[in-house]
Amino acid sequence: MRGMQGVLFERFLQGGLLKKEGGHLREASPKVKMAFHLAALISIAIEHAVVPDLLFVTIILREDEDAGMVLRNLRKHVKRETGTTISWAGTHVKRSTEVKNDHLHVIMAGALYQGKDWDALNSYMDGRNKLLPRSCNMKLVFDLLGLFHYITNRDNLLHPGADIFKSNSLVPTARDLYSKGPATLEAQVKQLVRLLP
Repeated sequence: MRGMQGVLFERFLQGGLLKKEGGHLREASPKVKMAFHLAALISIAIEHAVVPDLLFVTIILREDEDAGMVLRNLRKHVKRETGTTISWAGTHVKRSTEVKNDHLHVIMAGALYQGKDWDALNSYMDGRNKLLPRSCNMKLVFDLLGLFHYITNRDNLLHPGADIFKSNSLVPTARDLYSKGPATLEAQVKQLVRLLP
């Protein structure tokens, strides 16, 4: 599994997305910012997880619900149930004439697929789905590069009023990758790929 995840990460890194635009990450375009925060997510997944799974989560928010609080509550729930700390990067799309509900599309790292972490995430989402049917779903990421293009398209990150939504823990790593380049991360990913039979 680690080798297969390495291939997933490698394809993302080969997409040519990690290019500097100015002296600081804060000066870059939304797509470049998202790319570097996803690269930070990959780095953290490799460093802290036994199997560096990435999960794609969509959460529809109830009216006037605080998006940050929803994900903080999710993180607390998983930490309490399993001891695992999750991180995320994605986009918060706000309600408009074209968008019926505020919603989040986030890629999560730290939780292991099909284990106690998966069960804890599902129990949290089941509770939300009881209050607002079909408002949450989650799946394993199989195409990170394709998913990046989806969450940064004109219906999501480039939609008016949308913004990047990420764990604060990703910010130092994203800034470091932006200033120093992704060579170290690329080497870590190549090592994962070598685990393939």
